[in-house]
Parts: sequence; structure tokens; C-alpha cells
Amino acid sequence: MPRLADPAVAARCDWSRWHVFWVDERAVPLTHPDSNYLLAHAHWLSKVPIPVANIHTLDDSLPVEAAAEAYEGDLRRCVEQGVLLMHPDTPFPRFDFILLGVGPDGHVASLFPSHPLLSPASPSPHWCRPLSDSPKPPPARITLTLPVLLAAAVVAVVAMGEGKRELLGRLFEAGGTGFAEETALPVSLVLPRDGRLVWMVDREAAAGFLGR
Repeated sequence: MPRLADPAVAARCDWSRWHVFWVDERAVPLTHPDSNYLLAHAHWLSKVPIPVANIHTLDDSLPVEAAAEAYEGDLRRCVEQGVLLMHPDTPFPRFDFILLGVGPDGHVASLFPSHPLLSPASPSPHWCRPLSDSPKPPPARITLTLPVLLAAAVVAVVAMGEGKRELLGRLFEAGGTGFAEETALPVSLVLPRDGRLVWMVDREAAAGFLGR
């Protein structure tokens, strides 16, 4: 984010064509230190001339269930307006670019290991879902669903620091194909249908398998 706020970089962007969404957000006020929006605003959005209407935030006045429904409604309106395209072969929107962090437990967005939102027995037709039982605080959040992530044109996963070394070692040993169904890491399921998957890894995180 700081790189995008660099004046030399920002000057080359047509910010009127940018729309920013969140893959997940904590159900807290947008001014709360736990808010993903607040972090992005402080380090990036406040420093570039992107139209406020193009920044699609959680409605922090709503309970988490209603906030997820409202966020999906915003996404659907963006499709109707031509801001978002639909994936040609699925009932999900096709984001141009999705940036994901990954937790040491392998979670992406707010899709956590063994959580019902990832159950293969009941795949969700929804684009955005609430959860009130996140194993990582705060417990109440909204998240884009896995099919939305898989429909993107480009998905970039960022893993940096020594704390991600064990996770990357597990993925490397498994050949990137995942694990037994009951212990699958959510990040191992992020295999875009027909888009590109890019990993951004620093030396500290990759030290466990560099040179193999």
C-alpha cells in the first residue's frame, strides 16, 4: 500500500477508474484500530485522489448479518452498473485483482480452517457471508466467499516474515496441492478457475525451503 501512495507511482494512475473492495472486514466501526479500512486509509487511500464513492466499505451501522447482506448488495449493484464483470462460467463476480494475506494457520480473508463457510458439503451461493465465531479476534466479521476468490482474474497471496515459514514449508512439502480434507489449509484451496495465482514471499518466510 505505501508503494501505491508514492507520488511518482500515484501520478501515473487514473484513480477515477479504481474501485476498492475488501475481501474481509471486522464488524467494528471504521474508525476502530481493528478496522481493515482504517489501515488502508491511513497508509494509502488518504494519500491518493480516488473518489470516495469508489471505496466500498462495510456499513458499520449494521449488525454483522445485515452488514454482509448489504455488502453483497453493493457488489451486485456494481455488476449492474458495469463496475464489476461476472465470471463467464460461474454466478460470481470476476474481480480484476484480489490481494490476500495469509495467516500462520493458513486462513485467507476470514475463511478459517475447518470453518463451516468452507464446507464442501454445502458450498455457498453467496458472494459475502457473516461470521460471528472467528477464532481470531474480533469474532464478528464479513468475508467474501471462496467461489468469489476463485473467480478472480488475478489472485496474489502475500506471505512475509519468519512467522509464515512453517506454513510455507507445509505447502511446499505437499506440492501445493493441499492436505486431507479435514485438515486442509484454506490457502491451499485458492486455485483460481482460469485466472492467475501469484505468491509474494520474502526470504525470511521462504528460508525453510530455499535451495531445495
